[in-house]
Amino acid sequence: MAKVRVLIVDDSAYSRQSIKKMLESDSQIEVLGIATDGIDAMAKTIRLNPDLITLDIEMPEMDGFSFLRWLMRSKPTPVIIVSSYSDSRTVFRALEFGAADFIAKPLRMASTEFLKLEKDLVRKVKGLKDLRIDKLSRSIELLHEETIQRPSLDKSSDNIQVVAIGSSTGGPAALKIILSRLPGDFPAGIVISQHMPKGFTASFAERLNGNSKVYVKEATDDDELESGKVLICPGGFHMSLKKKGSTRTPLAIISRLLN
Repeated sequence: MAKVRVLIVDDSAYSRQSIKKMLESDSQIEVLGIATDGIDAMAKTIRLNPDLITLDIEMPEMDGFSFLRWLMRSKPTPVIIVSSYSDSRTVFRALEFGAADFIAKPLRMASTEFLKLEKDLVRKVKGLKDLRIDKLSRSIELLHEETIQRPSLDKSSDNIQVVAIGSSTGGPAALKIILSRLPGDFPAGIVISQHMPKGFTASFAERLNGNSKVYVKEATDDDELESGKVLICPGGFHMSLKKKGSTRTPLAIISRLLN
């Protein structure tokens, strides 16, 4: 089995060596090289042609966001953000720029934190090996296009009461494209399950709501799904739906959250 070839980009020497050690603990991962900032990373991306890049956000010369913009335009490659800047605004901005996933650096590298970070990082690197980043990059470009034709709804959609969407890697950017282009009077309710850690889905829902004509919120128990309303399943939960009242009721579906 071919190894996943990784470039590490981080301005901290300690972080670079720690991440290198984590990745090299798995025989299916090869660290091609390390870069200290975005400019260094551009040159090494072109020269080494890695399968995947781990990227810090805060760096001198060129930060992670600037490098991401260049990468997705010039040489689309899967990126995992590994940064201590793990607030929701930073995470979603990185995902919208094209990052495939995000891992928060712990403030202190205690042994248990180190092992958890190593396990998560190795799993995500191996899981992203076959990601079609060219398709994700095209989705990012769509966010900035104003000439996209908005969907037209025909008679055949009249009987659809619920639209369900499941998404993982690349989902945040794709969902922003989809929801921002729906009319406010969309004739069905929408439920979304986006693979995302606990604590992020509420901010994600607020972010989408600010860019959409449909109403978007994080689901809670007993939420009623209505036309033009979007419920996002909270991280760490499953969401079930139950019909309320007569089967002839146009739309009265209640959410239930399950661990």
